[in-house]
Amino acid sequence: MNIRKQLVTLAVTGALAGTGLIGTASTASAATCLGSAHSFTKAVDNHYHPPYKENRFLATSSSCADINIKLSSAYTENVKVCFYRAGGDLNYCQSEEKSVAPGAWKVIATDVADNVLYKLYFGKAAAYDRKITGSWAS
Repeated sequence: MNIRKQLVTLAVTGALAGTGLIGTASTASAATCLGSAHSFTKAVDNHYHPPYKENRFLATSSSCADINIKLSSAYTENVKVCFYRAGGDLNYCQSEEKSVAPGAWKVIATDVADNVLYKLYFGKAAAYDRKITGSWAS
């Protein structure tokens, strides 16, 4: 392709991206993912949701490629994901927590396969002592 055609192609692509005509599939999939959100309440005296000692888990789905969280409680929290094997045994936890502010969606794990079991871990010491509410989508 000659340089003039490359420049025209680049200009058209940039114009389409600026109008939002490119990337509508990812916007639509994000809307589908977040539209399937579930509410949660993390109990007091526990760092996990669902609680660590309960044999209950959250699970990823085909609606989302990522694990997303949105807090409705008043505090910014540090959150990471702990992944579990199909039998309920801990596989591993993310090494780093992500800071999640109230009121906005935050991706806390990316490119997660479908039907993966996990729990949310709230890391701050103060998080152990308070109820935390919000939504998750995966």
